[in-house]
Parts: sequence; C-alpha cells; structure tokens
Amino acid sequence: MLKVTLAQTDLDGLTLTDRMKTIYRFMEKGRKKGTSLVLMSPFNDFDELLELVEGKNRFLTGTQDYPDIFLLLTAKSKGQLLAKLILEGEVVNEAFVTEGSKRLHYVRNIYGWEVFLNMSYSVPDIKIPNKSLICHFNLEKYCFKELNSMCGASFLINHVQDRSGSSFFHKGSYFELERECEKTETFCLGKVQTTYGVF
Repeated sequence: MLKVTLAQTDLDGLTLTDRMKTIYRFMEKGRKKGTSLVLMSPFNDFDELLELVEGKNRFLTGTQDYPDIFLLLTAKSKGQLLAKLILEGEVVNEAFVTEGSKRLHYVRNIYGWEVFLNMSYSVPDIKIPNKSLICHFNLEKYCFKELNSMCGASFLINHVQDRSGSSFFHKGSYFELERECEKTETFCLGKVQTTYGVF
C-alpha cells in the first residue's frame, strides 16, 4: 500500500522562511499518518520553487528529518510545469512539462507505485499499470468519468488561481479539497475505497 498526503494551501507570496515552515508542517502531518508521499499545491512562480531547492538555504537539509517520505513540489507558470521530487535532503528526480503535452511524464516508482504527471487537457487514452498514481494539472471536473475508469489512482491538482481546489479519484471514490481552505488529507492507495465524500 502507498499512503499519499495531499496538502491544499497557498504558498505564493510567502517569505522563504514561511514557505519552509509551511511545507515542513504538512510533512509532519503526513508523518503522523504514516505517509510515503506528500503532494503540495503548485506554486504560481518557478522562482519560488527554485529558491527552495537551489542556493545555500537549509530547506533540503530540513527534509532529512522526514526519512522515507517523498515530497513532490511543483510550479505552474505560463503553460509549463516544473516538478521536483525530494527525498531525505536530495532532489532525486525532476521534470519539465509543457501544457497540452499528450503523454504522461514518468516521475519514479515510489514503494511499488508508478508516479506520473499529466499536463494535457484530457485523460490520456493509454494503458497504465494498476498500481499507478497520476497527478493531473490541467483537467476540468467534467473528466470525472474518465478518471474513475482509469486503472490506479488520480489526483486532480488545479492551479491555485483556479476556482477548484484539489481532488482525488481512486476505485470509484471522489474526494475534494476546496481552494479557499487550507487542508490536508491522507489517502491509502491499494485499499478498496467504498466511501463517496466531499470535504
């Protein structure tokens, strides 16, 4: 099983110190739930993400306090997505995806689950492994049916300026985190979920 913590918050406009504290706070919440992967809401500016992982600040060092927890940070700006996957003080993978790209971008196998990014405007019509987690960044809510018919699990992570927040789809279940609230939810992939709920 893979536990994923989805953090819905607005990181934009915060000082570097406040960004670090906010991310650590969500990682701590995830750790208390036994999570393996923390997904943060996207930044609106590449520079705010790069400032965290480049230079001489202590952010990466601080992630060493959360062993075995992967952290996926993303920034979406001008039709492009930048992603950094972090584990125990190191950027272990990164991706740069253009809006409208019709293919899934592979991130990494995380504890037996294949993790992908999707920046297309539709659900890719391709076969994926059953144990897959796809993070969608451009889909609209009308894609619910297609998402639920896919193998694996899907997170719909909308741009923070979008009216929608973040949503999660897994085995016919649907959960939504509203944009206006700061919230974190941890989902366990691999269990059959029978609850349909909206937070």
